[in-house]
Amino acid sequence: MNVPKLRFKEFNDEYKSIKLKDVSEIYDGTHETPNYVEKGVKFVSVENISNLLDTTKFIPESDYNKYKIKPKYNDVFMTRIGDIGTSSIYKSDEKLAYYVSLALLRTKDNHILIPDYLNQYIKNISFQKELYNRTIHVAFPKKINTGEIGECSINLCSDKEQLKVSNFLSLLDKKIELQSKKIEDLKLFKLYTENSLLNSSNSIHWKKLKLNDILIEGNKEPVKNTNNFKKITIKLNLNGLEFNESKREMSDKRPFYIREENEIIIGKQNYFNGSIAIVTKEFSGCICSNAIMSFKVKEGYNLKYIYLYLSQKRYMKEREFLANGTGQKELSEKEFLKFTIKVPEDSVVNNITNIIDKINKKINFENNKLNKLIELKKGLMQNMFV
Repeated sequence: MNVPKLRFKEFNDEYKSIKLKDVSEIYDGTHETPNYVEKGVKFVSVENISNLLDTTKFIPESDYNKYKIKPKYNDVFMTRIGDIGTSSIYKSDEKLAYYVSLALLRTKDNHILIPDYLNQYIKNISFQKELYNRTIHVAFPKKINTGEIGECSINLCSDKEQLKVSNFLSLLDKKIELQSKKIEDLKLFKLYTENSLLNSSNSIHWKKLKLNDILIEGNKEPVKNTNNFKKITIKLNLNGLEFNESKREMSDKRPFYIREENEIIIGKQNYFNGSIAIVTKEFSGCICSNAIMSFKVKEGYNLKYIYLYLSQKRYMKEREFLANGTGQKELSEKEFLKFTIKVPEDSVVNNITNIIDKINKKINFENNKLNKLIELKKGLMQNMFV
């Protein structure tokens, strides 16, 4: 029988497979380059798909009035260019303009397909695979036209079961949203705490030191064969390190150096955008190019404190003008080592790093909860849809 592995016990009838075009009208947005204005009708594209009304872009109402199909309450939007298959349901009567990168799906007035169910079904892995198979792969970015979307199959149950399934999954979405908000609030609290601790009224009495006095340059012996090592790079916005899976050699033939645990590494081009991290055990022994500076901390100084001080957004932005070069501007090691930081007595340093450590642990704990919720929903969807 065409039934899901997991369903509510009061339902037992078989699901029916039907083409999406038979139960939904499908349109794409404007192909015209938007004429942005300060005030007008909100304009959305792929970037705003998660929260359709959270946009700072507007077009004139006169342009919006040219739309043949204007979004309305319970329409479902889906990305159809680039990252295909991300969806969101529109729960508003506010005027909204949308770009060609989005498809608008409007269920037909036959009550066979409930909009909330459609929004959840699009996220189902089987539907995602069908979208992928119908994607025009020869184009860049990847895209799928509205006709191909309409040819995709959707398995339908009774409207009562659709409603129960979509309500259940929507509650889980809300829990994920609240958990994400909790993490964002914790991150803001962390920034506020860091700023308060590192720039307190007492900091005027702290010792001012040049980085040259407390840092030692890392290893600069080029590796002979980069293929024998894992490569790492620094993510922006203080998001730590990641492995660089690229197999190709760097086109400019920069040398690569081995990086060790407890080194601070800094991107020469993107330090001012938060390209700074501490090498953890996971990444020790990996290599990165000389586009990334590396330093060890001299004995007697606290690695975490130095990282916290150097990673302050205001501190980075105030020194952005020091990057130089004719093309992509870079911060030189020589200039970086001239930077000064304020260092209090050891007991204050330890207190600051301990407080931030506790907040980081809380953020990691809440992140783990969020990941488990996301995995739970993914697992449920695989079993609740045919």
